[in-house]
Amino acid sequence: MAQSGKALVVTSDEGQAVRIPVEFRFATEEVFVRRDPVSGGLILSESQDDSGAAFAAYDAWFRREVEMAVAEADDPAAEWDSQDEVKRQSAVKRAAWLGAAAEVEKPAV
Repeated sequence: MAQSGKALVVTSDEGQAVRIPVEFRFATEEVFVRRDPVSGGLILSESQDDSGAAFAAYDAWFRREVEMAVAEADDPAAEWDSQDEVKRQSAVKRAAWLGAAAEVEKPAV
């Protein structure tokens, strides 16, 4: 679970400073600042982390996939497989994979 706490914000003519509690102390003299694109929260980090960009890209991909799935589900011409058919197909694939795995695991004689 992520730690959280409160910090004091000090405002001056030159900007703002945040007094960070001891348990969140940085090991560097300079930190990177960015804003979370989803929550709008301010993020301070010791290294420049582009995980925000990676998350945004994943989020955009996921949303496109969901939109395509919903459009396909709403299409009256869509063909549906029953749950029993999906289970049957999965069982056939699983048996093939297990058979292939068993062949690989056989010791050489």
